[in-house]
Amino acid sequence: MYSFKKHALAAAVAVSIAPVEILAQSTSESVEGIEEVVVTARRRSESLQEVPISISPVTSEEIQQRAYSGLEDIAAATSGFTYEGFSTSGTNGNAVIRGMAQTFTTARTQNVAFFLNGVHLQRQSMMNFGLVDMERVEVVKGPQSAMYGRNAFAGAVNYITSPATDSLEASVSVTAGSDERRDIKALVSGPIIEDLLYGKINIADSTYDGHTRNAHPFADADVPGPHTNGKLGGWEDQTISIALALRPSENLEVKLDYYRAEIERESQPYYVMSGIANNAWGFTAYSDMNCNPVTRMSFLGFPMTANSWWCGEVPTAPTTATDNVLAPFAPDDTGHNAITVDPRSIGAVAETDVASLALNYDFSDSVSLSYLYGRTGSDSLTNGGSADRDPLTGVGTTWDTLMFPVPGGGMQVVPQIAYTNSFSGRPISTLESDSHELRLNFEGETWEGGAGVYYSSIDDESYDLTLYMPLCSTFNAGYDYGISGQAACSLPADGSVGSPLMGAPDPVSQRLGMWHGAESKHTLFDDNVFALFAEAAYSPTESLTLRAEMRYTEEDKGIRRLTDGFGVPASLPFSGVVIPEDQETFHYFTPRLTAEYQVDPDHFVYASAAMGVKSGGFNNTNDVAKLTYDEEQNWTYELGSKNTFLNGAFQLNAALYMIDWEDLQTSQAPTTGTVGDTILIANTGDAESIGFEIDGRWLLGDSWSTDFTMAWANPEYDDGVEYEEGARFINSGCLQPIMVTPDQAVPCGDPDVGGNQLARTSEWQGSVGINYQAEVFNGWSLLARLDTNYQSKQYVTPLNLAHTGDRAITNANVSLAAPENWRFNIWGKNVLDEEYVGGVFVLSQFNKMIIATGMGPSYGATVSYDF
Repeated sequence: MYSFKKHALAAAVAVSIAPVEILAQSTSESVEGIEEVVVTARRRSESLQEVPISISPVTSEEIQQRAYSGLEDIAAATSGFTYEGFSTSGTNGNAVIRGMAQTFTTARTQNVAFFLNGVHLQRQSMMNFGLVDMERVEVVKGPQSAMYGRNAFAGAVNYITSPATDSLEASVSVTAGSDERRDIKALVSGPIIEDLLYGKINIADSTYDGHTRNAHPFADADVPGPHTNGKLGGWEDQTISIALALRPSENLEVKLDYYRAEIERESQPYYVMSGIANNAWGFTAYSDMNCNPVTRMSFLGFPMTANSWWCGEVPTAPTTATDNVLAPFAPDDTGHNAITVDPRSIGAVAETDVASLALNYDFSDSVSLSYLYGRTGSDSLTNGGSADRDPLTGVGTTWDTLMFPVPGGGMQVVPQIAYTNSFSGRPISTLESDSHELRLNFEGETWEGGAGVYYSSIDDESYDLTLYMPLCSTFNAGYDYGISGQAACSLPADGSVGSPLMGAPDPVSQRLGMWHGAESKHTLFDDNVFALFAEAAYSPTESLTLRAEMRYTEEDKGIRRLTDGFGVPASLPFSGVVIPEDQETFHYFTPRLTAEYQVDPDHFVYASAAMGVKSGGFNNTNDVAKLTYDEEQNWTYELGSKNTFLNGAFQLNAALYMIDWEDLQTSQAPTTGTVGDTILIANTGDAESIGFEIDGRWLLGDSWSTDFTMAWANPEYDDGVEYEEGARFINSGCLQPIMVTPDQAVPCGDPDVGGNQLARTSEWQGSVGINYQAEVFNGWSLLARLDTNYQSKQYVTPLNLAHTGDRAITNANVSLAAPENWRFNIWGKNVLDEEYVGGVFVLSQFNKMIIATGMGPSYGATVSYDF
């Protein structure tokens, strides 16, 4: 039967980044100490306090108690780990461990590897599918390429679902909260055939209307298919988790797990800032930026001067008036400038399927064999939301150019303008993957280790979708496609409706109209990964262990470029696709060396040197010089200590590290600089970082406890690292034409960002939690928690000009549980209404920032019953 008292005590002292359980006989007796936490980050069960890696596990009790719903919650309370989902609610999500951020946010592979029950999740859209049925989430810090292989470059995040249980268990929970939050979950687990076959099924449905008012006059428009309805930031998620366990003998266990998540998430509240490049392209006549005045040549052939970028803290809401003269800028309910989002915006729509078959056989007490098969499938869709500065007026694009005689001689050029809303879905992807891992393990008195082989094949298809839609607005100046006002809102922004620009006589608008709905940069990727790995550990004494891990990997990668940046097929003579097909093989060796020393039962120290490698790949571009990029690597040197004091009541863990990072894969501008060829991946130089992490928890008697974390990181670019993207589009101070030809490719600004802090990294993080637990009446348990999570500013680009500002988010929850069946939980997130920038997506080619604001206050109550 479920013992809530034990788990309530566990959650009461659970540290935000490394939750632990507390062992106590009753609230009237003294707390005996912090109970051992078992993790499986190294593919075996080990005590957290004896693993020579910095690991932050989050338990199912914490997830339930604190109403965690996604990766944002995990990251906010985990030292050295951040996550931002941007305005697309995770389609382009970016996870960062120890400041090792990637600047190319839409890359196929990331610096942090994600796994579900040991199976690699390759796409960003698979990172954040929810926390339903999670027994534990482990954030493993530092390069784990020797253990996990493919792209565990800065670390890994392991999702572990709950297993099928030996005894019959069943539960149901219902959540109701602010902004129409509604959740329901049901679980059944237990034996199917006694002492042989066990099963589990967990089904969940979650809906949420959103947390921020959409000031758009047609925010409630009935748009077919996925869209943003009413408030912003809502979701509709469905999850099913199934597990079977077969145990025909004491030596053999076979497990089958299946997890399916269907997510439909609205755009986060966001607004757009734009600068001189947007003006020069003719997309808007307004500049929101406050620094870097530069001169550009407009598409009509005359020079324009305005600001190119924002310096300082990025505001959480627009600070300047919109372009819409018919619908004036209206403040929201709090008096701030309103956020207006086109209701046709799609944040993230994704289906993720993960199936795994695990076999474990013990030949003896010291030798075992394991096999893991994994099958993943993913479909992800977004339109990115309207990228216009003001969706009510849209983008004014030249439809045609008329000539009128001027008195006294000469002709006057009068452009005829068509107004549209633009959407940009990047990327839209479909992925299928199969993987196999066979591992042989042995354990002796002085030696232990193992060896194995790994193989996976990945078929990955992606493309970009750019749309120019009729205005969903009462603003009808210029060409209105014959549709005005709310009627245009019913046209879904999914490519099924033609662009108003398609019939334009103007050649530039013709080009943009051709782009509408085209599968631009349509690309097929084919990866085959083979790896051999081994581990050996020697213990010359009971206290000292010397460990070596190594992995040899061969990645055979292929690409088929089907269309160029304008959606023109490679088969056509005027296509920008230079090389339709390419193939390349990457080889690399990733070692990890560790020395572990158990000073005494309460004090453990370790030192390690580990290499991480992230393989190279391909770009779909007409820039011949940047069709491919090489792998990047880092060496991380770490010194750590895990300690227990005060007779088990105080636990303090710390890690100090230094990172030497070479051949960074960063975003760079294409040589051509045309609107159809977007930013690419290139190797641009090196970086280094030093930092530390501290995790602590303290039992302050029978009823009170506290936990705290602190992390500091100083990731900086080395001298000589060049951010061409910024030099060409942001810092450019010369008379630079829009259409740059190869002989004009020398950047006008200084591309060197050496010494600057890496973009999207926080120098400081911290959290503190205060917990209270007591028995209140007739065996009922009360548990209360108040915590605050802090994150310092993050620079938006390597230029270190714009930044997000600091933020401190406070959460609270109170739980009441019966001795056996009932549990009641009241929770609140961001209860002090901290306003903050949740993420900034950069379109430097257009001097544009898409600024997503963070989640506002939310409240709810959950009722659970265990049968």
